[in-house]
Amino acid sequence: MSQVTVYSSAPETTQLACAFQNVRRAGHELVVRPLSARPAPNLTRKQRLRLEDERYAVYQLLANIGLKLDMIESGQLRPDVGEEQGLRAERDSLTARLRGLDAALPPPQRPAV
Repeated sequence: MSQVTVYSSAPETTQLACAFQNVRRAGHELVVRPLSARPAPNLTRKQRLRLEDERYAVYQLLANIGLKLDMIESGQLRPDVGEEQGLRAERDSLTARLRGLDAALPPPQRPAV
């Protein structure tokens, strides 16, 4: 019998209970643990570098959007209709993506002094 471990931040709902019951019926032992008990991701070097590159790109996009919004607010740039709202929505989306990347990547290691 194989063991399936599920990490969840929400209490068990009816839908989850049904899904868990189906896993047990399939002959698997099911262990439900809190999300805080999830092990740290084990990324390969290539995966980590790809995620770090993506994080850098997101930082660059956020900086560009911030600069445009600053120029709009100071009157240096006249946006098209809806452009300012679009920039703010894109900024929110990129900020959420950055949170996901930060959660997937281990914190940067500082050199020993």
